[in-house]
Amino acid sequence: MVSVVIPCYNSERFISETIQSVLNQTYKALEVIIVDDGSTDGSPSIITKFQDSRIKYIKQANQGVSNARNNGLKNSNGKYIVFLDSDDILTPNFIANRVEALQKNTQFIGVCSNVVYLVNEEREKSLVDNTYNAQHIIQFDESKITCPSGYLFDNEMIKNKNIQFNEKLSSSADRYFLLKIFQYGLIYYIPDSPFIYRVYAESMSHQISNSLLNDHIVFFNILKNSGYISYKKYSNYFSRLAYTIAATSFYLAKYMTFLHFLFLSFRLSPATLFKMALKL
Repeated sequence: MVSVVIPCYNSERFISETIQSVLNQTYKALEVIIVDDGSTDGSPSIITKFQDSRIKYIKQANQGVSNARNNGLKNSNGKYIVFLDSDDILTPNFIANRVEALQKNTQFIGVCSNVVYLVNEEREKSLVDNTYNAQHIIQFDESKITCPSGYLFDNEMIKNKNIQFNEKLSSSADRYFLLKIFQYGLIYYIPDSPFIYRVYAESMSHQISNSLLNDHIVFFNILKNSGYISYKKYSNYFSRLAYTIAATSFYLAKYMTFLHFLFLSFRLSPATLFKMALKL
């Protein structure tokens, strides 16, 4: 069985299409765990209209997307698991192809494929490879994304290793979760089995805000102290993170934070700082 965990917060615009894409999978041995993280819109009434015994609906007070995912993980029973965002869409063979690939390649701990971008409800023709090793994250490969919707993971491994989403993080939680996963194995890549990644102006990862800035700072500090990536060995990566925080701080008129992280970026890797500045 495959568990599909869908965290939901005020997702009335898209949640129906997301759920339907799971129920339409050619692979039928599913449980769909929808964790409503304190929605105040019409999401609950939309979700409860679905009459399918495979759906498990959990309501909780608003505690953030990472907590909602962890709650879904805790209540999951599948051998494999998918963490699907409430605005993304699975293509019909998404799960079947990944289960088959992982069963044939048991040395891997997960499977991913390519991504189709849905930008302002217009489907992009280009297909983008997903992230399947830590180097893609460390190198800031812009052709890769870290949205968890594209992966099917070995759920038994995740539970045995007690891997969870860090509840101190929001938009950076996906990236940190993958870095934790990569401590225990690699992700297998298969072609032409995409998920549809919706991009729109209001999405959390596309809003520059104080909460986004704070999330980036917390991510920087947690990652620095985690041991997953060597702070000295990958100084270029941390320099780029620091520069991103500095640029966001400047945009938000947080000038002391801007100066702190700009200086830190320079100290970690002057070449990386100048390379990033030249892109402006």
